[in-house]
Amino acid sequence: MNHSVKSVIRKVLAFTLFIVFVGCFSYLAVYKLSLLPNGYEIVSQEKEKVTIKSFNITGWEKDTIILSLSKNDLWKIEELNYAVKRQKESLWFLFTASSFSIFILILKLREGKKFWHAIWESRIVFATLFPLFIVVNSLSRIHDLIS
Repeated sequence: MNHSVKSVIRKVLAFTLFIVFVGCFSYLAVYKLSLLPNGYEIVSQEKEKVTIKSFNITGWEKDTIILSLSKNDLWKIEELNYAVKRQKESLWFLFTASSFSIFILILKLREGKKFWHAIWESRIVFATLFPLFIVVNSLSRIHDLIS
């Protein structure tokens, strides 16, 4: 095999391994460790009552909210479940995409590219703002359902 082909294969495998590692780490942080900055997590759910944990900006538990609903408002429980699930998926995507973009940014800077050119090539702005918009939208929806 040609030396350049081996080099390309190594780079692709290294990037793939890094993406898998960052994705797994982000999954563990969001779903298992409940690192949810300004987020919410459903602790328990009964027929007409839901207990929700809210977190502060650093991801530490801030409050526990007990929401009792009437029979006419039971649809809010399903909407709340969906919104919390969407929030977690969005945070996972945000952590994964921004971590990978930071990695690419560091590689571009080490190659000697100028800072703004490296930022543009790493796509860090898009990798952060797009998932962040979805996270903010989900948090707004959850807040509206709780209020």
